[in-house]
Parts: sequence; structure tokens; C-alpha cells
Amino acid sequence: MSLEQWSERNELLNAFRESIQYSTRGLISDLSVDLTDDNCVVLSATSRNYHVAQLVIQATKSFADKHPLFPETRLLLGVDGSTLALVVPHTPSDDARNTVSTHDSDRHPQLTLPASV
Repeated sequence: MSLEQWSERNELLNAFRESIQYSTRGLISDLSVDLTDDNCVVLSATSRNYHVAQLVIQATKSFADKHPLFPETRLLLGVDGSTLALVVPHTPSDDARNTVSTHDSDRHPQLTLPASV
């Protein structure tokens, strides 16, 4: 990994950490954000209640929509003495899935009109 790639990755992880802190209004503690060998983010933290866990899940989804670089985020949240382990998969947005393909197999050699209903 080049220095530029490493720096970009760390900037993104720091932005993710700040986003979680902001979205949870500082109600979590012991927050750490790491990247695994399979390019997934592991977020671990503790909170006093499950409402904060819901805020973390929502913040994770929001951040992933804006920065779709990781296939998933693994959440390890300590809540009231228990550990909540969740996996939040990051799927492409509807816009990305509904893009028009220009692959040769998808093109038509002539104009086609939709059938009338």
C-alpha cells in the first residue's frame, strides 16, 4: 500500500469516527475504528443504553451511503454490561444499481419502443 493510499484510508476512518461521535452527541465512550484485512470496518464502543446503539447504526448507514468504500461495518457495542455484535452491509445506493449499462451485450442495434399497454 502506498503512502497516499494509507493516508487516504486513515483520513476516511477518522472522518467515520468523527461522524459517529457527532451523530451520537458524545454519548458513547471507548470508541475505536479499525480496518480489517478483508477491508471491513470494525467499530467498537460502549454506551449506557440501546438508543445510542440505534444512533450508531443510523450513523454507520449514513456514512456508508456517502462513502461506499467498505463492503461492511462490524459493530461491537457494549451496552449495559452486554455486547451487541452487528454487521451492517453496505450495498450500493438505488442510483448506483439503476445506472444505464453500455456494455455490448446490453445494447440494441436499433431504436426499440416499449410495447403499448
